[in-house]
Amino acid sequence: MNALKSYWILLLILLLSRATFAEIYVGTAVGSTDYYGTDKEVTSIELIGGYRFNDNFALEASWLDFGEATVDLNSLDETKFYIEGTSLSLLAFIPVFHELDVFIKAGLYCWNLESPDITTSAFIRSKNNDNNSDAIYGAGISWYASKNIALRIQYQELDILNENIKNISAGFAYSF
Repeated sequence: MNALKSYWILLLILLLSRATFAEIYVGTAVGSTDYYGTDKEVTSIELIGGYRFNDNFALEASWLDFGEATVDLNSLDETKFYIEGTSLSLLAFIPVFHELDVFIKAGLYCWNLESPDITTSAFIRSKNNDNNSDAIYGAGISWYASKNIALRIQYQELDILNENIKNISAGFAYSF
């Protein structure tokens, strides 16, 4: 019985010692979105907040605005659409050097799509709103410029309404 009690005490001490690494972080990123079927890349903005449990794992929430894109429907007509939403992702970090981590992420992106109704004529435009959620995944690197500031570059990808959306961004995160 004493051995079992000692085991639980040791396990608790180990867990608490790892919890000293735990940190909350906030940040932002600006990037470029490539919508399938469009010729131009669009500027994206992301606001992030996360909780890093230890050296290897974090839970991250973000608001990601992919920007407004224009698609040519024919030689006379074009339509614009706009996608923004929130995501919740799990990040797995692989330390490369003391100041550099590589990470992969996977999560759920709850999105809102706004676009003109392309089934109506060019003269009568009505807004289409669509909301749904899809998997989002990506990878990136974090370089720690100081104890509290990490510079990040990341690539993210998802499929919305069977269209592939790719995003690459650069930003920073501030840890508390």
